[in-house]
Amino acid sequence: MIDLVLTAGFWIWWILAVILLVLELLLPGVFLVWIGVAAFATGALLLFLDLQWQGQIAAFAALAVLAVVIGRHWFGGAARSDQPNLNRRHQNYVGRRYRLEQPIVDGHGRLRIDDAFWKISGPDAPAGQWVKVVATDGLDLVVELD
Repeated sequence: MIDLVLTAGFWIWWILAVILLVLELLLPGVFLVWIGVAAFATGALLLFLDLQWQGQIAAFAALAVLAVVIGRHWFGGAARSDQPNLNRRHQNYVGRRYRLEQPIVDGHGRLRIDDAFWKISGPDAPAGQWVKVVATDGLDLVVELD
């Protein structure tokens, strides 16, 4: 195997790069692309340098780390959303005012917002009282009298 890597040289690394890039297309995430770039760069490096297998593995490892660091810095990690509360709907209610359909008793109650009921906590209040959502506590809304 080692002799094959030494004699085939850059072709082995380029084949590995293609395999990694194809796997990147099949698997979720963006990580194997950087390892594939490192494999391609290792193969390109072998066009100019005559490295033994230990040097090839060391160059591949160093180039893989470099490719991941540069890739994450260049592309900024996670994508930014124009709707940061998309999957945290309860966060969208903070700052809004609602009229209670049911009273708050012993600091707890339910508030109907659109077609859903939310657990709320806050000062005791009768039905019909206006409240303002001031915070969230897990999936519960924290209200104060308005």
